[in-house]
Amino acid sequence: MAFRRLVATLTALLLGLAPSCGAALVADWTVTMSRTSGGYDDYRASAPDGAGGTWLVVRLPGGHRLVAYDAAGTRVSSVALAGSGGWDGDALAVAPDGTGAVLVARSAGAAALDIVVSRHAPSGSLEWERAVDGGGDERPAAVAVDLGGTVWVAGWRESPGGADALLAAIGPGGTLLWSRTADFGAGGDDAFYAVVPDGAGGVLAAGPADRGGNPLTHVAAYGPDGALRFSRTLSLAGGAGEFPRAAALAGSGVAATLWVAADSGNQ
Repeated sequence: MAFRRLVATLTALLLGLAPSCGAALVADWTVTMSRTSGGYDDYRASAPDGAGGTWLVVRLPGGHRLVAYDAAGTRVSSVALAGSGGWDGDALAVAPDGTGAVLVARSAGAAALDIVVSRHAPSGSLEWERAVDGGGDERPAAVAVDLGGTVWVAGWRESPGGADALLAAIGPGGTLLWSRTADFGAGGDDAFYAVVPDGAGGVLAAGPADRGGNPLTHVAAYGPDGALRFSRTLSLAGGAGEFPRAAALAGSGVAATLWVAADSGNQ
């Protein structure tokens, strides 16, 4: 199966959404630190801590742990993440509030999987935890936090009829503000794989619209109250099958550009 990395810009986001492909810049990198540990370890997600170190979610035989390393590669904390049942689609984001806190989104459950979002202090200790449960199995793919402290989690909800894209907003204290599911309307399984705050209290999300097995890129924008502002399905690679994995926003307002990175290739 041949895949290529696709980077596209979505310009005039609120109007035409005309995509154009751009070239990625590649820099030379020097390895400054590398760490391994014994036993069976599976690094599921990572995020910088804002001070040169990193947070990791690690899957071990006995469960999952949230681990922090400083800039020198010294492990400074390791705490167990509660939850039973299956795990899939772990995601991390660092809260930009100056405290060094970290947000973790994961799937946990016994009979059914729920998305569980938790906020942890710099020491790794739990500050709050919130489940997003709407029936069926919910799985996260991305989590982000805006400057106001609202946490945005994106993923999908599985049901007997297929998967729908899922987006939820959680307040700074851990209160679930709202959650939305989206069926992109062309059959198949849909999901949000990337989420980025828009800088004005709302959020943008991107993911695959399955469309019967040949996915295209879908982009949607929601307001602070969860109202849908726009929803577009795009073909960035000529209908070759697209799986958006990450997104970033440059600029603001109608002049903003949304960058989307996706895997592309027929399956």
